Amino acid sequence: MREALGYYKNVLPVAQQSDDPELLVIPTGAIGQALVVQGHLEKGSTMLGQAIPVFEKMARWPQWIQAKSFYGAAIAGMGNWKQGLSEGLDALSKSNEFRSSTGIGVSQNCIGYAYLFGGELHHAMEAAQAAVEAARQSGDLIYQYVGYALWAWSAGRNGQLDIAAEKMIKSLEVAQQLGGKVIMGDVSMAAKAEIALLKGEYNDAIELGRQTLEIARITGAAWSAGVAYRVLGQAMVNSNPVYWEEAEKQFAESIKVLESGKNRLEAARTHLVWGKVCRD
Repeated sequence: MREALGYYKNVLPVAQQSDDPELLVIPTGAIGQALVVQGHLEKGSTMLGQAIPVFEKMARWPQWIQAKSFYGAAIAGMGNWKQGLSEGLDALSKSNEFRSSTGIGVSQNCIGYAYLFGGELHHAMEAAQAAVEAARQSGDLIYQYVGYALWAWSAGRNGQLDIAAEKMIKSLEVAQQLGGKVIMGDVSMAAKAEIALLKGEYNDAIELGRQTLEIARITGAAWSAGVAYRVLGQAMVNSNPVYWEEAEKQFAESIKVLESGKNRLEAARTHLVWGKVCRD
């Protein structure tokens, strides 16, 4: 992801000197999407907000749908999840208008993440299922993989751990078809870590959390790293012996990393967990 961002950023100075709006808007939209995937939501949403009206003016609807969907997910993660949901629904409406299965896949995934951030877990699962079905129709393995991981994560948080395990296996199977190294691999790993924690598999949660952090350091991700630090802290206070001081360090790092990318709702979840630990 860092390498991709580097190439796109090299285009921007040239594009700014030209009179070609397409040359400028395509890297702007791509950088914005990459930043959102990394969890740098404020920066990513700013760039996408610049790209969306240009894509609309140029009638570049596939790019508009992607930009609008990712913009919605970013706005949701920053705290205004209902506005983010509305942006995603706009993208879904346009996808349905053009009968674009790929567009439906991306917009439903982003709608699902808006619901996940907002704690509307049943709706998040429904959106993830719709994303998977659309991606199957289009043959798009990426959005199948992402959709299954979202489905698993939403089910895990909803206490449906059997469904979470089943859908995560599906996600990993599709990831293998894509070669194993996939976009949002760090996010999927963070989801796996949280699901292991919810199942009471604390050693596995710690190992998966550490693996997530290794990937996040390479990709420059904030979102997955923040979730991983929180999972590590929670696992440490449930282990035997309990590592209270080390767990608090993990919680502090989780909040720091999440806030750096304006992942406010996930940061709020870490505050809540930390508060419960202090109470106990």
